Amino acid sequence: MNRTLQALRGDRLIATSGTKLRALDWPGLVQAGEFDPTYLHQKDRDVAF
Repeated sequence: MNRTLQALRGDRLIATSGTKLRALDWPGLVQAGEFDPTYLHQKDRDVAF
């Protein structure tokens, strides 16, 4: 976890202060996390068993 936070800070995506974390570059975080807004909305997909 610490290495991940250090990497995000190093890329200037987040800033931390004590127990607080602030997003500095939301689009950059979305890209870094490979965010897919359709991931949990799967009701229209076929499921094979």
